[in-house]
Amino acid sequence: MTWESGGPKSVESACVNCGDAVHGRANSQHRGPDVAWFVHCRPCAKLVADQMEPLAVLPPGSGVDLHRCRQCGNHRVCRRGWRTRCHICLDERSAGFAVSAGQELLSRLPEEPELAHKLRQFAGLTTTDAVPPRVAAEY
Repeated sequence: MTWESGGPKSVESACVNCGDAVHGRANSQHRGPDVAWFVHCRPCAKLVADQMEPLAVLPPGSGVDLHRCRQCGNHRVCRRGWRTRCHICLDERSAGFAVSAGQELLSRLPEEPELAHKLRQFAGLTTTDAVPPRVAAEY
């Protein structure tokens, strides 16, 4: 909230994943719970609700848990009871900078055959398969 003459004014935020406008506090009617400290709309928060698996390998008194992404296997540490998400995997609602970065990387492939080879190897694609921008962004 910000204050203007006459009282508080609601500040509009954007979902970090898809860019849609969200209003209100975290986990309110129009806004999903914050995930990994960032604002998420309800649909994007729902997509990643079970993405990370807590491993329960750190001491109980540490206050944190080690989590593993169920899709790519990436690990990250998060406070116990907080929500987190994989910072590598994108989803069908991902937009904005991440997808733009993938498109920029794809534009370099004709001039950089070694990069093209590594990217296709990462994605499990043949030399004739098209590389989706989301896969390039994840790489």
